[in-house]
Amino acid sequence: MKFYSTNRKSTPVDLRTAVLNGLADDGGLFMPPQIPLLPRGFVDNLSSRSLLEIAFEVTSLFTHGEIKSSDLSALIERAIAFDAPLVPIRDNLSTL
Repeated sequence: MKFYSTNRKSTPVDLRTAVLNGLADDGGLFMPPQIPLLPRGFVDNLSSRSLLEIAFEVTSLFTHGEIKSSDLSALIERAIAFDAPLVPIRDNLSTL
C-alpha cells in the first residue's frame, strides 16, 4: 500500500518510508488511499477483547502483511504499554 501526502504535492511512499519520515516532504501527513473497513461484527465483541488485540486487528488493516505478525504484535505491545481503563459516563456509556 502506498501512502499519499494530505498536501498532495509529494510522491506516494511505502509504509516503511511513511512511518520513518513521519511527515511528507511537502509538510503533509501520510494517509492511505482509502480507510479500510473493519470486519463485519468487529464492534460486537470489543468488550471481550484486550486493547492490544483491538490495536493489532485495526493496525493490520493498514499494514497488509508488510510487517510480520509477530513484529507488529511486539511493536503494539511496546507502544500501548499503559492502562486505558473505561470510565463510566452514564448507564451503558463509557469512555477511555
